Amino acid sequence: MVMTGRTKDLVLVGLFAALTAVGALLQVPFLPDVPMTLQTLFVVMAGLLLGPKGAFYSQVVYLLLGLVGLPVFAKGRGGLAHVASPTFGFLLGFILGAPVTGWVDRFLHRWPLALRSLAAAAAGIAVIYGLGVPWVLLFRTFTGNAIPFGVFIVSLVPIMLGDVLKIIAAGFLRPAIVKALPELER
Repeated sequence: MVMTGRTKDLVLVGLFAALTAVGALLQVPFLPDVPMTLQTLFVVMAGLLLGPKGAFYSQVVYLLLGLVGLPVFAKGRGGLAHVASPTFGFLLGFILGAPVTGWVDRFLHRWPLALRSLAAAAAGIAVIYGLGVPWVLLFRTFTGNAIPFGVFIVSLVPIMLGDVLKIIAAGFLRPAIVKALPELER
């Protein structure tokens, strides 16, 4: 069976939405509010392999699946009530971080593939943190569990180190995937 470009794009969007959901289940609890998951790896890989538009749609599909009640969020949660959770800002960050990864990758198109993959993945994860961290801090403030910003950032260090490893993984994975499946090179 030969897939057209549009069909292939739709399949890849669905695949990365599903991979992000699987990544939510693969977690290490560090903070009560924010577990370390593999989601960010799949979010940036979507940006690297699907480009900005496909990556954006994959994360919108993922978020919508969770908001309608499928247990695709971390800790096997789902539902509209998740909007009022400490990690919802990170989920919003996925929607922006994935296409930013793709845009940075396109901007750096003259760089070697592994190096631009590292830089683009780092930019995407920075966007995710840029939305996720303030959301957690605001959530904790409004629920009466405020903690000082510095204490929170220090407590995030293990998760940040995990994300550095995911950025490095993206730098190695993408060239290997493109070598095996050259049609995924954008």
